[in-house]
Amino acid sequence: MNSGPTMSLCWILVDSTRIHGPRQLTDIFLLALAVKHAGKLVTFDGGIPLAAVKKATRQNLLVL
Repeated sequence: MNSGPTMSLCWILVDSTRIHGPRQLTDIFLLALAVKHAGKLVTFDGGIPLAAVKKATRQNLLVL
């Protein structure tokens, strides 16, 4: 399975000015992946900046 194009397209959605540290990269990438596929990221982490992913809405992120 080649995931290269999906990864590249997801990173296009990321606003790097909104990333405040390396620990946020995975969370932001997963949110971008959810946005790209019209899905939802479900997490316990309340610190994921929604503004870090272009086109992300509250519908794409659920914090438990």
